[in-house]
Amino acid sequence: MHQSIKNKNKKSEMVVASMAFCDEIDKKLNNDELSNCTEEEKEEITLAIKSLRETVSNKDESYDSMKESLEQLQKLVEGKLV
Repeated sequence: MHQSIKNKNKKSEMVVASMAFCDEIDKKLNNDELSNCTEEEKEEITLAIKSLRETVSNKDESYDSMKESLEQLQKLVEGKLV
């Protein structure tokens, strides 16, 4: 398969996975389902969700940039998912 098509598919999968993760965490935040989470941490997570959504909605962002944003959000919620 042509490399640019592979990269587009990889990037598309990252967008879908990132948006699904954002939705899942957003839902958990709204339902107060994150354990041991201070208000400050909730704000930080909310900002990370917003940032990730902006990153993946920008067609010009690289795959690596999207992956980095997703990993930042994952680190913030690590140990807080019930």
